[in-house]
Amino acid sequence: MRIIRLLTAAAIILTGGLSAAEAPAISGYDYLQKNLRLFRETPAIQKEWISLNDEFVAIDSISKKVDWELMNSKAEKLLMDFQRYYSHFGEDIEKAGKELTEEDLKKLEPCMTQAAIYVDTFDKTVIKLCKVINKLYNLTLDPESWTMKENKKEIDAYATLSDEYSIEGKKLNNEVEKTRRITISAKGEVDNIDVSERIGK
Repeated sequence: MRIIRLLTAAAIILTGGLSAAEAPAISGYDYLQKNLRLFRETPAIQKEWISLNDEFVAIDSISKKVDWELMNSKAEKLLMDFQRYYSHFGEDIEKAGKELTEEDLKKLEPCMTQAAIYVDTFDKTVIKLCKVINKLYNLTLDPESWTMKENKKEIDAYATLSDEYSIEGKKLNNEVEKTRRITISAKGEVDNIDVSERIGK
């Protein structure tokens, strides 16, 4: 996975920064909440995905009138928004790899690796939903562009990915909780961030 490879690379390109003796000690939880935009941006992108998902699964009949062009536009917007979210996570992981000491990076690695797995699974889930919607939209333009058999296969795959996403989100929640008991040395002051929504539904 691209982000996990990035995380591995980050461990290699560590830069000095402040020494452990000079840097203030903070909890691993506080560091991640401040430095990974994942925790601030997930609720919004998750809400956008769930909204599109709910609209899609509410189509319970092939005879139901649906504005596929509008739904496809929403899917395209979701893909663009998700790409920004994905890029921010990659940038934040790279930054953490540069500013954390090797010892502190090892302490946070389990959580950061699970976060990468979570984002990757979320990415695959969103892409699959948007692909299905796009295919159904194209079907309105060309009735022979896709078959119902293909449609069922893709919807089943999407359902599987949605389940995997939920599982990986719960695993990430568990890893995040563990970071409350980890102390690291990090530069700068830490904001008190209240995460109102837990990742993974």
